[in-house]
Amino acid sequence: MSLLTRLVYGGTEACIHRAQNAIVAAIEEYGARTELPFRKTAYFLPIIYALTGAECHTLEDLLNVLEDIKKNLPANEADITDDTKDGLEYGLTALMASEITAYCRGLADPEATEGFIADYQLRKTGFDFCSLKMNGAYIISGVITDEQGVNRIAEQYLRQGAGVFLPTAIKAKYTPGHGSEWVLPCGESKETAFYAVSALVRMAMMFGRVIPGDKASVIRYIDEKAYCCANVFGELNSEDIAVCAGFITLGIPVLANAPLNECVLPGSFESESEFYSFAERSVKMNGLPEYKRSDIPVGTNDAYRFEDVEDNEIAYAAGTDTGRTWAMALSRQPESVTDRLVETVGSERFISGRKDEHLFVMAEICGEKLNDIAEAVIEKKLPEWIDSAEGVSCRVVNGKMVLKVSNTALRNGFTPYILGRIVYDGIKTEFGGIVDKAQISVISDAEKVGKLIDRVGMLKTLQTDDKTGSIRDDNCDRFYICAKCSARCPGRYCVITPSKQGGCGRIDYITAMISYRSSEESGFQEVSAECINKDRGICPDVNRGLKDATGTEREAALYDSVKPGIPQIPFAECYAITSPDRQGIIIAYKDYDGIVPGNISSYDEAAHTADRGEPVEGIEGVSAEFLASGKFMNASGGIKRIIWMPKSLKERLGDRLDKISDDSNFSYQVSDETRSTDFERVADMARYQDHPAYLMEKL
Repeated sequence: MSLLTRLVYGGTEACIHRAQNAIVAAIEEYGARTELPFRKTAYFLPIIYALTGAECHTLEDLLNVLEDIKKNLPANEADITDDTKDGLEYGLTALMASEITAYCRGLADPEATEGFIADYQLRKTGFDFCSLKMNGAYIISGVITDEQGVNRIAEQYLRQGAGVFLPTAIKAKYTPGHGSEWVLPCGESKETAFYAVSALVRMAMMFGRVIPGDKASVIRYIDEKAYCCANVFGELNSEDIAVCAGFITLGIPVLANAPLNECVLPGSFESESEFYSFAERSVKMNGLPEYKRSDIPVGTNDAYRFEDVEDNEIAYAAGTDTGRTWAMALSRQPESVTDRLVETVGSERFISGRKDEHLFVMAEICGEKLNDIAEAVIEKKLPEWIDSAEGVSCRVVNGKMVLKVSNTALRNGFTPYILGRIVYDGIKTEFGGIVDKAQISVISDAEKVGKLIDRVGMLKTLQTDDKTGSIRDDNCDRFYICAKCSARCPGRYCVITPSKQGGCGRIDYITAMISYRSSEESGFQEVSAECINKDRGICPDVNRGLKDATGTEREAALYDSVKPGIPQIPFAECYAITSPDRQGIIIAYKDYDGIVPGNISSYDEAAHTADRGEPVEGIEGVSAEFLASGKFMNASGGIKRIIWMPKSLKERLGDRLDKISDDSNFSYQVSDETRSTDFERVADMARYQDHPAYLMEKL
């Protein structure tokens, strides 16, 4: 028997013994029927549930499960085979035993479960994970003596477009990602690193349609769908090595900074003493394809989008006050475009201390498949691509591009040329199928910027808005079925129309159309928009397309949230839920994690109904914009059916609620959490106010 197998066996025994003691002590103090703490998941306890199918709700359940998982370990060391694979599998038992110990401790000390990631947090990153925007995940745990060094490693992972699990205390201090959703907690010690595994197995069940208890499918999903590597710092005892063996069995290689000697498994369990080599070694171990790596010196991925640059961190800014700025895409003849050319006119660097500069970013593009609408879409994307750079904020405010560059970004090498490279890479990555060549100009010369804006800027924007805003469900002949997430989220599809974005809220009609025309492998299917029932939005070709995609006969109703007939996605921006009395619609919103009135009590619970990937009567995942489109619930009273939605969503949709309902008082009649989260009270208030939903027939 190898030394590694002996250590894994001994460590797993120790984990089981610790779990046994924790359960016995907890039962003596609280009683066997005591419910377990920290219910922030529908998969309780996630690792045990995923690997065994057993649901644990009480201490008694834990005791029964522990007796079952003990059987995974030979009774005597002499019975162990010398098969390394079998030895590593004991590590799964160590993970489950560690999960039991943590939850028992949580009864007496709620902080013992600190670092556990709630379902709603995972669902918020679901689209990024399933659409392959997130290039895997790295788990950092153990005894951290060099926090700055660990931060540098985390930054390198984010630059590769990956998510990072950090010890809770370090995540709390983490600044480069500005609290990005791609930086997640995983507890304080090596033993609570299993919280990261808990997140991964739940992703398998949420997004991969993996059935709880199907251990082989759980392992296959994590191994094949998630590029992962665990970094473990500090000395390793046998229990630590047993947990590491569990990681390895799940397809997560481990890189430690302690010497492993005879325990090294090339490619799976390796050692690295130098901090500066950790990230490079880990990227190679997790199998991230070469084409996903970038030579741009700043991180560029969606983890950095929507994060503003704090005022005290701004080194350079353009367009914040009187500075004139613009971003434009122009179609050209092929002979006038030099592919990959990035020109800077004016300064070749962003000068620190300049806070209201002029800037013009122009993308000149050509391609046989290009048209006016594609050009308009690319133009609107330019600020988004710039905004994806680490330490950079780029927004359109009142029709003007506002760019803010942090001290960190300047130190890391963000220059006008790099800005142009980021724009070029964005064009070729998303629209390479229709853009044959692209050249980028980044102009900071104030006089030239002014002339360009005066000559073409205002006219171009009016044309862009007209081209993208004039298409409606009733005047277009094509809709799109989106399978953007199917690589990691099999069986989930959205139907995209001009009024109906993808349920994730990220994919609109124009993006779907241009992406489809750009590449046959875009993840979109084009179908006829001809309807046989315009009120409910029933289109024969949509039904045929969904049957081709799912293998199941369906009647999809695009504008009916009671009987939508469309496979659910588990990370929709909103869920439209039929109220218990079937008079109205209640909206759960992903950015609100409080109580929702009715039979479904939270966004998490609503999303959990979607994990099977099947249509569910009385609930539909929709985008926030669809609610205010005029087509929502078209056959059954429209937006006037909404009786409750979170305050933040009501504020976001603003006056559009009143405008579409043709009632200036309607948004006031829609309750939110500041009034009540009890359904009976919400219904009473709606009846008292003569809410239009209660003047209609039941749904």
